Amino acid sequence: MNKKNVIIGSLSVLLIISSGAAYYAVSKKNERISELEKQILALSEKEKRNAVDREVSRQLEEIAYEQEQISNERRIEAERQSVIAKSMTKRAEEERIKAVKAQHEALEAEKNALTARDNAEIQRKIAEEKQREAEYSKSVVDTLSFTGLGHSLAALSVTQYQAGEKETAGLLAAASCYFTKTYKGDFYDQSIFQALLLSSGGTRVIRPGMGIITSAEFLPDGDLLSVSGYGEIFKCTNEDTKVIFFDKNFSFRDLKVADDGTGYALSFTGDLFIIKNEKTEIIKLEGMDRTFRISRLGNGKLAIAGENKLAVFDTDKKQVIKILETFGKISCVSRKKVFLENGSMYTISENFILEKFDNLQIKGIVSAYTESPHGTFVAYGTRDGMIYFEGGGHKAELAGHVSEITDLHFVGNGLLSSSMDKSVKHWIASDGKGIPITVRESQNWVMCLAVKPGGTKIVMGDADGVLTVCPISPGEMKEALKNSVKRDFTQSEWNLYIGKNIPYTTFSDKL
Repeated sequence: MNKKNVIIGSLSVLLIISSGAAYYAVSKKNERISELEKQILALSEKEKRNAVDREVSRQLEEIAYEQEQISNERRIEAERQSVIAKSMTKRAEEERIKAVKAQHEALEAEKNALTARDNAEIQRKIAEEKQREAEYSKSVVDTLSFTGLGHSLAALSVTQYQAGEKETAGLLAAASCYFTKTYKGDFYDQSIFQALLLSSGGTRVIRPGMGIITSAEFLPDGDLLSVSGYGEIFKCTNEDTKVIFFDKNFSFRDLKVADDGTGYALSFTGDLFIIKNEKTEIIKLEGMDRTFRISRLGNGKLAIAGENKLAVFDTDKKQVIKILETFGKISCVSRKKVFLENGSMYTISENFILEKFDNLQIKGIVSAYTESPHGTFVAYGTRDGMIYFEGGGHKAELAGHVSEITDLHFVGNGLLSSSMDKSVKHWIASDGKGIPITVRESQNWVMCLAVKPGGTKIVMGDADGVLTVCPISPGEMKEALKNSVKRDFTQSEWNLYIGKNIPYTTFSDKL
């Protein structure tokens, strides 16, 4: 039993050992197999990688081959494009050369065109200048022709008026005005002015008394105040003439009217008459005789000239406040200026002192003096009929009168002068040149001249005792003429006086 157990135990041990050995062997084999499988797997993976690498290499070779082909194709294309580019560069250069040449040609053409344009512009300007010259020449010819016609019509108007044909004279004067206005002629031309003066009907002749009219002045309301050498003082309205004072023991030589209408009449006897509201007050000028001239000094003061003395009269106090001795015989007093027969001139100062002026360049004895409102122009009249003009930077001697100048007045750009040669003349005073026109002629010496405020009318008094009031404004005379002319020329009258070659037109409404 025991042996059996031993045998069985041994066998069991052997079996266990065998099983363990078998198990070990199997385990080792399995490990080897597992190792081999791993190696096989690793080889398989390596083979796969090699295959992949080979495939990749092959593909890379194919890609490289394709890239080489592409590169060759691109190189060939690049070479082709290079050839094309060179060809285009050549063409571009050729075109550039052509363009530069064309540009030069264009610049040359432009230069030629500009030259041609400049020449054309020069020719155009020359043509325009020639045209302007032609138009100007035509205008001058037309102007001369039609202003000449205006002069002729005016002269004919004066003739017709003097012949009593006043309607025809008016028509001719209106036609003269039309052509003179249209062609910018001069209304102060002698014939045109006379035609206007006569046909406008604005002249009034007054014989107020018996004595020589020695002075006349317009009152602020437009009426007239005048005095005579026969001791008469007159007031003239549009309706009548009134004698304010008469006494032949007095001989009035001068008259001035203040802004308020007060009149101051000076008698040769040394008496001053104050005239207000047609009443007179006589002031005896003590220490003064042979008084003949009054001049306004301003601030209510008057300068009154005697033969060798000058009195300063205060119109408020109604008395002489100062007497100034002169160094010679006084010939004229006007506008604070005192002139002596010895050729001296003095200025009356603010303190009523005579201040000598040493630069008077006048030939002859001054008988009249005036200044323009702002002192721009001055004029001296002399006993020999000369007028000396100064202003605007020049001087002039105006010769037109032949006897003593009795009065001077600036009106607008004109100078009016009266003279003992029986005339009143108008001068263009802005330049001190020109030939005067005769505004009015009298039958005797013109002793005085006054201008209505506004410069539209004048009044002159003469040695026959006649006062003449007449317009001097062409504008006012044209308006009066326009109102008096009632019709235009008939066609036959037009053909007779104007001419068939000038188109007919109305003019009475165009003055």
